[in-house]
Amino acid sequence: MSGGAKEHLIDMIRKYTKPIGLYIGLALVLGITYVRQIPARLRAQADSGLARLLLFITTLVIADTYSWVYGLMAALFTVLIVSVSPRIEGFHDTDMKLVTQKRRWFIEEVMGENPIGISEDKVTTKAIQDQGNTTSTGK
Repeated sequence: MSGGAKEHLIDMIRKYTKPIGLYIGLALVLGITYVRQIPARLRAQADSGLARLLLFITTLVIADTYSWVYGLMAALFTVLIVSVSPRIEGFHDTDMKLVTQKRRWFIEEVMGENPIGISEDKVTTKAIQDQGNTTSTGK
């Protein structure tokens, strides 16, 4: 005679595994389909290192627990959510100045560039300073 709480728990897990898998599959299909409707704030969080690690681990767990099809959908969702996340690129604290002169620099002519604006028109340089504590004695 077998029984006890362990058998009831195993029986309950077997009964509810298929609906949970169905819900996960449905959530993955909806997530893949409507990935651009996920708020930008959440997508930006998904681009962090920790979130990428969690998405990767979740993909592995889904693939191992349910099926390779769900794992493939989870991997696709992970790639899509990271690829559409907003990124900040370039320099944002610079003032752009429009190029008003028609004469281009030599390198612009050689490279075939036609700039419409520049971010810096003046460069400040300083002499190299020796920050070491050693002194030369001339010996």
